[in-house]
Amino acid sequence: VATPPNPILRWGHNIYFGRVVPRIGALLSDGAAYRYLPQSVAYLPAPADMLERLRAAGYQNTQRRLLSGGITQLITANSSASCGYYFVVGTRYLVYANLGADLVLRASLCSRTHVALPGDPDLVLLDAGPTPPPHFALVMNPNPSRGDTRLTWTIPGQLGGQARTHLDVLDFQGRRLATLVDGPAAPGPHQSVWDGRDSRGRAMPAGVYWVRLACSQMMSRRLVRIAGP
Repeated sequence: VATPPNPILRWGHNIYFGRVVPRIGALLSDGAAYRYLPQSVAYLPAPADMLERLRAAGYQNTQRRLLSGGITQLITANSSASCGYYFVVGTRYLVYANLGADLVLRASLCSRTHVALPGDPDLVLLDAGPTPPPHFALVMNPNPSRGDTRLTWTIPGQLGGQARTHLDVLDFQGRRLATLVDGPAAPGPHQSVWDGRDSRGRAMPAGVYWVRLACSQMMSRRLVRIAGP
């Protein structure tokens, strides 16, 4: 997705992409995903900066073409690095990983690795607090959910019973909707259930929410999605 240089097309594109597409998506498919779509591309840098970052990451022959009157863009580049990704010493990268219900961390180094861009939602989440050690964990299942979401969380031994533990559900803007745990917790694994309602008992609409686990100086946040009917 790109921003058309023509002001008239830009005005129409902003309305269509920001308002019309999410509504059509909600009617035909997953509304939460289509509402998140405009936000997911908003953090991308300016075109010239994007090409410069690609060149700095080791890509050659970087090119950008505008298509459909500037509504979309095609960026191409070449790389001779293994698996198509060229790593540069001293550069910060995001490597996507998944923590399964068995608490085993699985990651693919190349398939979704990219240079950390300012304003990237994942980078904001990464910098939100100190990185939890491996035994400080928060896992949700099922996700997405159409009913109850089971939350499995683990408190490390050195903190169990000493520091206050908070397990909260927040909306996408970070406002607290419900508190599931507020008090000391014994070391080891625990389970809680979120029924998809706020603290007043109101059912939350389909969409994306945060679940935040905090204990002492450690914090972990995970996205949970309520699926539509």
